[in-house]
Amino acid sequence: MRILGAVIAGGQSTRMGAADKLALPWEGRTLVAHVAARLAAQLPELHGVVVNISRDKAKLLPKDIPIVPDAKQRMAGPLAGLEAVMKHGTDHGFTHVLTCAGDTPFLPGDLVERLTQARGEVRILRTGVYPQPLFAMWPVALGGDLCDFLDEGQTFKVMAFAKRYDLEMVDVPAANGIDPFFNINTPEDLQEAHSLIKQAQATKTVTQNV
Repeated sequence: MRILGAVIAGGQSTRMGAADKLALPWEGRTLVAHVAARLAAQLPELHGVVVNISRDKAKLLPKDIPIVPDAKQRMAGPLAGLEAVMKHGTDHGFTHVLTCAGDTPFLPGDLVERLTQARGEVRILRTGVYPQPLFAMWPVALGGDLCDFLDEGQTFKVMAFAKRYDLEMVDVPAANGIDPFFNINTPEDLQEAHSLIKQAQATKTVTQNV
């Protein structure tokens, strides 16, 4: 198994106002660069990480992280990004693509471990009863099926495509009281994310002093 980590970051940031959420500063990087680095840290050396993003946003990422824009001009949301990274994975000798969302600063530190230990053909993380379809692992061999699915145009929901296969849901608990899939869409979300960090740090300090 050779895994391509892929950050799906093709959204338009319409709810952030004038700002691009992917460009928001986070721990000394842009938000999308932070997510890519957090994912890359979990992958062994023989694997790789790319970001599904338009080329005009290349400045948001370090130069050593490849950018993979959507393969076709589709209005298909995240599935268009999945289509692009599956093709990239196939072209570069990867067997699987492991995806995450580009606006989730707290993504699980054991994301790769949980998904690689699962057994389903398609594996998607879940918190409680809520699936997180952008946090998933897919065989690149499904790329042709995905292209056909998008060409049909009946639905562009990730779960609708995933349910065509042997699907395994992989449960992930919250860490330090923080939802690992918390995503930043609005200025209020950004403020809440910073508040969550402060609360987690305060709780850790209190625990250490007990």
